[in-house]
Amino acid sequence: MAVITGTQLTTTPTLGNREDLADIIYMLKPVETPFMNGIGRSTATATKHEWQQDSPNAVNAANAVAEGLDTPAGSTTHTYWARLGNVCQISTKNVVVSGTQEAVAKAGRKSDVAHIMAKRGMELKRDMEAGLCQLGVASASDPRTFAGFETWIRTAAPAGASYAGASPKPRGTNGAPGSAYSSGLATGLPTDGTLRTFDEEIFKLQLQVIYGQGGTTNLVIAPPIMKQRISGFSGSATAMTGVVKQNDMASKTLQTAIDVYVSDFGTLSIVPSRFCRTVSVLLCDTEYLAVAYLRPFQSFPLAKTGDAEQREILAEYCLEMRNELAQGICADLQ
Repeated sequence: MAVITGTQLTTTPTLGNREDLADIIYMLKPVETPFMNGIGRSTATATKHEWQQDSPNAVNAANAVAEGLDTPAGSTTHTYWARLGNVCQISTKNVVVSGTQEAVAKAGRKSDVAHIMAKRGMELKRDMEAGLCQLGVASASDPRTFAGFETWIRTAAPAGASYAGASPKPRGTNGAPGSAYSSGLATGLPTDGTLRTFDEEIFKLQLQVIYGQGGTTNLVIAPPIMKQRISGFSGSATAMTGVVKQNDMASKTLQTAIDVYVSDFGTLSIVPSRFCRTVSVLLCDTEYLAVAYLRPFQSFPLAKTGDAEQREILAEYCLEMRNELAQGICADLQ
C-alpha cells in the first residue's frame, strides 16, 4: 500500500529522536604473550645487561687413574666459556586527552584517560612480545635497541651438519645466522633463505640437535599457520599424550590440535603466537631465557602544559639469552 502523504517518518529530518548507541565498546584483545609468559624474568642494573656462560669439559669415557696417584698440578685451572650481553631498550606508549573530552558524557566508558591507558598498556605488551621473539640487533646508540630471539640463534644445527642420516637445516637455502657476536653482543641480523615446506622431519631434527648440545626444548612458539602444520604431524598415537586426533561422538567434539608433543627428548608445549614472524618456529629451553627489566612496567602523569591530561606507560628491558646452545629455530618456512 502507498504511504499516506504527510506521514512523519524516521527518514524525514526530525528533531528530538534519541540516538541508539550501545553503552559498551567492543574491542578485540589479541594480547596473549606466550613468549614473555613462558620464559623467566630477571633484573638488569645497567643499560648493558651481561651474563656469563659456561659448559663442562668434553666427556672422557676413559677416565681412569691409578690407585694412590697424586692429583696432577694445575688440574683445577678453569676459564669461563663466554661473557655475553644485551642492551636495555625503552618502549613507551602515550595518552593525551583534552579536558573537555574527559568532561563530556560518553558511551561505553566513564573516562577516556582510563580507557585509553588500558588500551595502550595492551599495545605495549604486544610490541614487547614481538620485539623479544623476532629480530632486532643490540645497539647502544640512541635510541638503544636489544637483539631478539631470532638474532641470537647461531649455532644450532650449523651449516653442513648431518644427524641421524638426515640433514634438514634450521634455515632454508642461502639462509644464514647473523655475524659473529661483537663484544658479546648480537649485532648482526640473520639472512632469510628460500622458503621450504615445514614438516616433521625438520622439526624433529632440530630437537635432536638442541638435545645434543645440552638443551631440552620445552616450549615451541609457532605462528598460526605453522601451529596448524604441527597439528598435521603424523607422530605416533602413543607419542602425543592427550592430543591424539579423534572424533569424540559422546561430546560431539572433533579434536584435531596438537598442543603437547612428546618427543624423544622431552615433552613440549606447542603454543600459537600472533607476534612471532610467520616464517619461523622458535624452539625454547625456558630455563635459559628471561626478560631482564631495568625498569618494569610503570605509568605516570606527564607535566600539565595546557588543557589536556597526559600519561605515559614505559618499560625498559632486554632479552637475556642465558645460553644460545639450548635454543633453536626452524626458519624460512611456508
